[in-house]
Amino acid sequence: MRLFLFVLLLVLAGCLSTGNRVETNRLTEITKGKSTIDDVISRFGKPTSSVKFPNGERTLVYLNKIAQPDAATFIPLVGTFVGSVDNTTHSVIFEFDAKGVLTDYKVHDATINSESGQKPSPK
Repeated sequence: MRLFLFVLLLVLAGCLSTGNRVETNRLTEITKGKSTIDDVISRFGKPTSSVKFPNGERTLVYLNKIAQPDAATFIPLVGTFVGSVDNTTHSVIFEFDAKGVLTDYKVHDATINSESGQKPSPK
């Protein structure tokens, strides 16, 4: 039982998530040409960043990053050389006209595996 709890704690401690994730299926709650900045913020929360352009147009960015190390990363001493981390990024970018009405949005997803081990230098 103790081993199970130890492994569970390692798995839970090993996942890092940052940012506000906008689930793709919830994008049906907004409408281009009708929804406003306030509508988007009330549904999805505070954006990761917001930009207001000189012409009055605005962009809201929701960026969610998750880092999930594999089990080998937690092996004492050896994990440094054989472990890896899956880095997943999910972003939704909302664009608004000068009146604050939604004109477009884009969804981007990417996963990159980063090996944490040291590689021998080429000869």
